[in-house]
Amino acid sequence: MGNKTKHVPQRTCIVCRKKKAKRELNRLVVMDNKVLWDEFYKLPGRGAYVCKSANCIIKLENFRNLQKTFRKKTVELKKETIKSMMEKTSDYGDKNGF
Repeated sequence: MGNKTKHVPQRTCIVCRKKKAKRELNRLVVMDNKVLWDEFYKLPGRGAYVCKSANCIIKLENFRNLQKTFRKKTVELKKETIKSMMEKTSDYGDKNGF
């Protein structure tokens, strides 16, 4: 019998295009044409993933392909969503008081 290892789902960051384990990325979903941060990976709907690095989260604000990523005509990403991700998942908030 072979050595069994548990499968770890891989996802791609929509900003930097790097592949990482699913839990190493922030998940975003669209509800009512608003992009929400799915902190607990439980919300229904099409998801997109972003690295937990401050660099990718900051670039997300100017990312122009959200409509294509979520297959929607209009998508709104609020600054509060980005700020929340920065404070809770990256080391940027600790260093810069974000």
